[in-house]
Amino acid sequence: MDEASRDVNGVYCSDFGVRSDFLPGRSVRGRRNHRKLKARLDGCIAMTVFISVLGLFCLAALLLIPWPVIDRTFADVPPDDADLRFVEVAKICGDDGHCRTVADIIARKSNSARRAMFFDGLTDGFESEVPLIRPKNATVDDSDTRLWHVDHGTLLNEYVAAMALMPFLVGSLTVRSDGYGLSSADELADVAIVGLGGGSLDAFLHLKFPWFNITVYERDVSVVELAKQWFDISDDRTRRTVIGDGVIAISEHAGKGDHLNAIILDACDFSPYISCPAAPFITLEMLRKAKSALRPLGVFVLNVLPATQRDEERTVALLQQKLLSVFPLCARMKMGRQLNSVFACLPYAASARDRNDLVRLWQQRKDEVGRLLRLQTLLQGSRLTIGGPSY
Repeated sequence: MDEASRDVNGVYCSDFGVRSDFLPGRSVRGRRNHRKLKARLDGCIAMTVFISVLGLFCLAALLLIPWPVIDRTFADVPPDDADLRFVEVAKICGDDGHCRTVADIIARKSNSARRAMFFDGLTDGFESEVPLIRPKNATVDDSDTRLWHVDHGTLLNEYVAAMALMPFLVGSLTVRSDGYGLSSADELADVAIVGLGGGSLDAFLHLKFPWFNITVYERDVSVVELAKQWFDISDDRTRRTVIGDGVIAISEHAGKGDHLNAIILDACDFSPYISCPAAPFITLEMLRKAKSALRPLGVFVLNVLPATQRDEERTVALLQQKLLSVFPLCARMKMGRQLNSVFACLPYAASARDRNDLVRLWQQRKDEVGRLLRLQTLLQGSRLTIGGPSY
C-alpha cells in the first residue's frame, strides 16, 4: 500500500484538524481524497451526535425510572444501631389511601437482616417485623436480602410474643414437650386471628402447632399481597387467610354458635386515645359477641396500645373497666420495653382468693411456656396483673 493510500485509510475522528497534508489539491486524486475525507467527517459527526443523544437518554432513564429497591440510610438511628441500613423493597397503597411499605433492615455488625412492614412510611412504628435467614457463607454485603427466607420460628417483637403466649398461660391452649418436640392436647383447637400484618404471630403458631386450625382475617388486600410476596405467608389445610372485616367475622362466629379456643385481636386505627384495638372492636356489643363465640375455657386476647404515652395508664384503665363489664376475668401483661399491654379476657369468674392462686399459676406457666417457645428473653421485663393492681 502506498503512502497516500495509507494516510487516507488511516483517518480517525481524533485526527481532524491535525493532518494538514490531507488538504485537497488540484489533481483528480486529490479531489477523490477530499471526498473520502468529507464522507468520514460527516460519518464521525453523525456518530458523535448519536452517542450524545443516547447518553442523555440513558441519564434521563436513570433519573426518572422508579427503581424497586431504594437504599435509605437514616442518620438519626440510636448509637448502637448506627450500622443499620433500611432498604425499601415494596410499597402498596390500599383503597383507603393509606400506604404500607416493606423494608429490609440490614445490620452489618451482626451480619444479619430482618424484614419489616410499616404504615405510611413511618419506620418508628413497625406493623410487623421478622428475622431473615442468611444463606450459608453469605454476608449482607455480597447477598441480596430480598431473596432470603423468613424465619417464622423466631419472634422479634415483645408484644407479639405476649399475644402468642397468653392463650397457653391462661390454659385455653396447652403445650408440652415430649423430648422430641412440642405437642398439645388441643388437636382440634380453633383459633381466630384478626389482623394479618406480616403474619409473624399466626406463622409462628402454625409452625409450632401445625395441627391448630388457624383462620386469619384481614380486610386490606394490599396487606395480604405484601404478606404473601415478602413474608412467606401461604394457605394450607390448617391455616388460611380470609379477606374480610374482622368485625363481621366475629359477629358471624357468635351467630353460628361457634366455640373458639382463642380469638386474638391485633387490629388498629387512628383513634385519638387508643390506636389498638380499633374502635369498632371494643364496643360493648362487639365484646359480648366475642365472649359468646368462645368455648367455656376460651380466651379473647387483645393488643392494647395507647395513642400517646401521656395518660397511658388512665387510658388503659378505662378500657380495662369496659372489658371487665363483659368478661368476668381479665389478665394483663404490661410490656417492659413498649407501650403495649396484652389483655387476656376469660368468660368465667374467679374469687379474690382464687385470683391470687391464678397469678402464681399463670406466672409459673409464663416461665414454663416461655422456655418451651423460646420467648422468655423477649418477655423478661413484662409484668402480669389481674384486674388492675399488680401482684
